Amino acid sequence: MNTVVLRFFLFIWATILVTMLAFALFIQIMGWSAPPAARYAMASELASKVLIELSQQQGMDEALADWRQISPAFEGVDVIADPRCVAAVPIATRDNRCIEIRSPQSMTLLSRTEPMWLPLLFGAMTSAIVALMISRWLSHPLRTVNEGLHELAGGKFSTRIGPRLKTSNAEVAGLIGAFDHAASRLQSLSDGRKRLFHDISHEIRSPLARLQAALSLLERRPQEHERMLNQMGADIARLDLLVGEILTLARLEQAGSDMMRESLDIIDILEPIIADANFEGQARNIKAVYHGPDKIQFIGNEELLHRGLENIVRNAVYHSPDDGKIEIKAEVTSNDIELTFCDQGPGVPEADLDNIFKPFFRIRNSNRSNGAGLGLSIAARGIAIHRGTICAHNRAGGGLSLSVHLPVD
Repeated sequence: MNTVVLRFFLFIWATILVTMLAFALFIQIMGWSAPPAARYAMASELASKVLIELSQQQGMDEALADWRQISPAFEGVDVIADPRCVAAVPIATRDNRCIEIRSPQSMTLLSRTEPMWLPLLFGAMTSAIVALMISRWLSHPLRTVNEGLHELAGGKFSTRIGPRLKTSNAEVAGLIGAFDHAASRLQSLSDGRKRLFHDISHEIRSPLARLQAALSLLERRPQEHERMLNQMGADIARLDLLVGEILTLARLEQAGSDMMRESLDIIDILEPIIADANFEGQARNIKAVYHGPDKIQFIGNEELLHRGLENIVRNAVYHSPDDGKIEIKAEVTSNDIELTFCDQGPGVPEADLDNIFKPFFRIRNSNRSNGAGLGLSIAARGIAIHRGTICAHNRAGGGLSLSVHLPVD
């Protein structure tokens, strides 16, 4: 049985029992007896039976004489003669006359319902108190969640209802946990969006400032147009690359379980990426080599995987020293596919190993920091969409190692 329903049932049941016991104890303490109307009705009924018995054996006068002797036992019952038998309910005597039981008080509806007043009043008061307690108990979590939702709707993403609502109820505790988790996620997304806007504006402002400076210099020194045009072309290319990566990251943020998936071979994706890396690294004698199986079947989105793995390899080439070597290893188990990318670059400070996958993050005091800092963010997001993980650690002999784990469906 649901614990909330069980608690509610026990609470109501216990309340009814306590009310009955309290009412019985209250009557006992107050020493209450039956109301007058109830006592008269009982005495009148008994008197009627006695008088009928007397009237069948005696005349009217004898029956009345006998009644006067026993009347003290019937409190409030008045018996009178009715010689003509005109009463509403006459009692006929042996001499063909009648007697009548007359009520000394009129039995109004109010007097008849008097015995129910106190139980009804007591029950109404008790039920009102219990209903108030139950309504407050049930509505308190709802009021707290409602207040929290209004605060979230107002943009206050730091709202948490856990400290305000302490409960041992598993269902309510689950609701509290879900609310606080959602609020934490919203706060993280809001903070991330603010940082992203700040970083985007900063990254775009730098090449735009250089373009503006180049145009100003061209106006003053037209003879240097060739050198300025080359610089302006490089800045425009950087802007184009930056906008493209921002759009890619935005698409990946919107992508989810509804993306197109197909059966593919990861090696077919890696081979052209490795070939391009070797071509780009020729000028600095950088080589990329692969070790692993010749075929790795996987179900996923080829475009996202290609973009992610390509950014990882390009990042390794970018940070590799001259005559460096990039090793790419693959291993397939029953649970996942592990891809490892190792370079011989300067590595990453331990404190920044988790930060390199954040948008626009670049290592401080790095000699190679001309990138926008989006490549590994795009890779991490593409892998996460495939329910995979990526992590980084520094190699003992120098360089950085990136490990990608993709689950085998």
